[in-house]
Amino acid sequence: MPLSPAAWAAIALVTLFFLCLSTMAILRFEAYRTRSFDLAIVVRMLWGIRHGDFQEFFTNQPWIAYHFEPLMLVLSLFDALAPAVHGLLVAQSAAIAATGLVAYRLGSRLLGSPAAGVLATTVALLYPAIGHVGVFDVHMVAFAIAPALWLLDALDRGARREALLAAALTVACREDGFVFVALALLAVPAESRAAMAKRVAASAVCLAVFAAYVLLVQQPLTSGGALHAHFAAFGATPSEILWTLLTEPGRIVDALVTPRSGKYLATLLVPLALLPLAAPRRSLPAAWTIALNLLSQAPGTADIIDSHYSALAIPALLYGAFHGAANVRSWLARIPAGRKIGIAIPAFLLAAVIVGQAAWGTLPGAGEFLPDDFRLTERSTRMDALVSRIQADGDASCSLPIDAVAHAAQRPRPFVLPDGVTEATWVLADLDSRGVIGADAARYQARIRGWIDRALASGMDVVDQQGPLVLLRRRPRRRPPMGRRRVAKGLQEACRAWIFRQAPRTYRRSAAGCCRSGRSPAVASPTRTRGPRVPTCPTR
Repeated sequence: MPLSPAAWAAIALVTLFFLCLSTMAILRFEAYRTRSFDLAIVVRMLWGIRHGDFQEFFTNQPWIAYHFEPLMLVLSLFDALAPAVHGLLVAQSAAIAATGLVAYRLGSRLLGSPAAGVLATTVALLYPAIGHVGVFDVHMVAFAIAPALWLLDALDRGARREALLAAALTVACREDGFVFVALALLAVPAESRAAMAKRVAASAVCLAVFAAYVLLVQQPLTSGGALHAHFAAFGATPSEILWTLLTEPGRIVDALVTPRSGKYLATLLVPLALLPLAAPRRSLPAAWTIALNLLSQAPGTADIIDSHYSALAIPALLYGAFHGAANVRSWLARIPAGRKIGIAIPAFLLAAVIVGQAAWGTLPGAGEFLPDDFRLTERSTRMDALVSRIQADGDASCSLPIDAVAHAAQRPRPFVLPDGVTEATWVLADLDSRGVIGADAARYQARIRGWIDRALASGMDVVDQQGPLVLLRRRPRRRPPMGRRRVAKGLQEACRAWIFRQAPRTYRRSAAGCCRSGRSPAVASPTRTRGPRVPTCPTR
């Protein structure tokens, strides 16, 4: 079946967005401008899966407890064939760009024309949150955006097989996908009460599977670091957090009603012209992700910039926005002058997303676009030269800065500085490193110098330095000496054995007694007696 001009326009927009997003992701990686080691975690886990190591190295917990991400089993094979790291960045960009194709079909159906479908594609691709997810490292949850929107569209059309496939893809990306599927089954109206009853039962099964994973797999096996970083104020375990939610709702309200929450909600809703609020039931699947981000105490979770935490809220908000636009048009059609105004609703949505991109977007020219993150500099060239020496050393362990560890994560033991400075084979440090959370640049650079001192004291040498970048390598351990000392020791033992054989039996017994008691027999000066000269065993 030939495609319409509108469909070709949507494909062109998706292709352009894919090329732009993948280029930005690769440039950010090559410029060493990543601000977390999330990409290194994914790279190391994929390498470990291919080599039979199912332990998440950086957080020291089983892979199955870190997150439920079966998609990694497939990506591990793709990663083995594709260029290192670059293939993952391109694959994630393609998965995110595919959201525009789903939005085209959804917009064409809900807004009434193929041209409206092209507009929906533009809205989906210009939505600020989706660009930040694509640029910010690699996360399996980013691969769930397009399947999750496909799930909502399939349920809306009554396509059961498509819905089943889309649901399977969604839950394969992350354990939160079970909650999304459960809420999606409730958010989309069914054609009959019997069908809705089946959806409620399926939703309960999804929630039960999610609870079983969290309580029976993740809680006993995980290190608990992420849970503590996000929700320590409400409890140390998932069961304690749930108990707090049920028994102390006031604390939950206090955490939700803050200026930080208002800003976060504005960055999500304003680019969609607040239209998800016009279809609250359709937007229900976004509630879980948004609530977690608002309750989290970790920095960055309720910040649209450099964050993947909002990924599973994006498909539900887009779905709600398109239905909200259709609802507003139907409401306006009931009044005499409202029909003309209703025609402009899609254009109003497009204008809102353009304003949102200008204020909070990450595409070139947008408000939060950081040109330095995508510019190759002298530092990145120097870093490439030093990292290449580590990469050429096979599976040798290394300890690198947080923005460089992903480049050498395909090995058994890649550490994030300062971890491993006293045991890794290679250590790379940046004396002019930027500050981190909890320490400004000066204090952090002082810490780095202390880590280098520890590495030198543990047996490392500086093998290369390019500007502020210092590369250290551990000296090889020497084997026991095989030269003069060993020869002298062998001669000494031979002499002792010869003397022992020449001595009388009484001396042998005495010497044996000395040896059993821990004393060393020695040859004393001979004494003149009537008998032969007999060496004596000295006493202490």
